Amino acid sequence: MFKAIGRIKGYLYFWLNKFISINDFLDCTKGLIANNLCDAKRIGAAGSSAGALVVLSAALRRLDYFKIVQLSHPFLTPELILTDPDNPLTISDWDEFGYPSSSSCYDSFSPLAQLRRLPADFSNQAPDIWITAGKNDIKAPLLYTEQWLNSYSAIVPSAHNSVFLQLLDEGHHNSDDSLTGGCLSTIWLLDSLFDTD
Repeated sequence: MFKAIGRIKGYLYFWLNKFISINDFLDCTKGLIANNLCDAKRIGAAGSSAGALVVLSAALRRLDYFKIVQLSHPFLTPELILTDPDNPLTISDWDEFGYPSSSSCYDSFSPLAQLRRLPADFSNQAPDIWITAGKNDIKAPLLYTEQWLNSYSAIVPSAHNSVFLQLLDEGHHNSDDSLTGGCLSTIWLLDSLFDTD
């Protein structure tokens, strides 16, 4: 097993151009497959915070690319988080993600919006998902991660794939990620990628 790192410059693209980060990520994956650098049936992707938005949106757009996705403190529902006046990032993140009233911006990159556009046979192709979230995460509140999970679970029966939610006590990018949590998610990753069933 080897790890390929696609350094996606998400912060360069704003509003209606935010989806370019997702396209860049998919192009990295396409390059790995085209150059026979990986087993196309055993590709996993990982992302953190807004990077998790890019990874999951890419995985939902190209169901044939990713067997698993691993998300840490994910930003999965920008159209909900950025209308929450109690979230400390609401106003500052409008510069990057667009105003909540600009639905066309959000529809192009939001994992929540992606769920509404999935094909009827999606559940047969759904990737396995591991999410690490913080109970006290003020940047990507647990409430919104759970809302995305509930929407996803309504579409994908649990028999088709595995979805794990690992809860940590601290907030965004905390120290728990590196030890026990990291070991558990790595074991899950290896088991999922190399499952022969």
